Amino acid sequence: MTIPEAMFMRKKHASVVQSLPTYPAGAFAGRGIVVLAGGKYSEIAATTLGMIRLLGSRLPVEVWMVDRIEEKEAWCEELSPQGIVCRFISDYSPDMSAFTRHYQLKILAIMFSSFVEVLYLDADSMPVVNPDPVFDAPAYVDTGALLWPDYWRATESPFTPYIIGRSVRKSTTIPHFKTVEAGQMLWNKEKHWKVSSKTYRGLLVTSLADMTSPSACRPTTTITGQPISTPSLHKGVLDGVIRIRSQRLYEL
Repeated sequence: MTIPEAMFMRKKHASVVQSLPTYPAGAFAGRGIVVLAGGKYSEIAATTLGMIRLLGSRLPVEVWMVDRIEEKEAWCEELSPQGIVCRFISDYSPDMSAFTRHYQLKILAIMFSSFVEVLYLDADSMPVVNPDPVFDAPAYVDTGALLWPDYWRATESPFTPYIIGRSVRKSTTIPHFKTVEAGQMLWNKEKHWKVSSKTYRGLLVTSLADMTSPSACRPTTTITGQPISTPSLHKGVLDGVIRIRSQRLYEL
């Protein structure tokens, strides 16, 4: 990337962030767990959901799938007595043509869920202790996010902090950072909906990146080597706004 290209992207990023809608007050409520399932992932998710309840979690759970075609026959009815509700991304984003890979749906499941505070789990991200207390972790309470490291080194451009307005020059430290394991993430949507003082990019910007160009600007979260509370969702210069709709499913 050249310096003129980075300057252009910085201006574009600032313009897009400025145009994004504000947090929809009253649209979401309480805490809950979000699990992405559907198709071949549903059988794996069934085991994870069983463990969540076996370990004593009393939080409401939403199981997200692309559409009703992915639902296994009568599965959602069986889950309902356990305080687990099935929801479908196609109800909120009817045009799914932009989503060609299953992992792209993670951010949408978080955004469209009815909760303010979301513990997101992959279908195969199985807890071994009751996950409910993680919402009271001091690091999460302080920042509104809790993330865990992956094995891989960061791959984003060293111009990223400059592009997103966090630095006046390109970074010399990004090559030493690690990416985050996106199979489990804890987010407060109200704190990180658009952008905040402690995040490089909000959840809404991330969802747009995932939708508009997954191969070029797939969201990458990079950290310094251990579980952290300050998120840094990188990459993405966007030129659209996704419409977020939600309905309250629970009285918490």
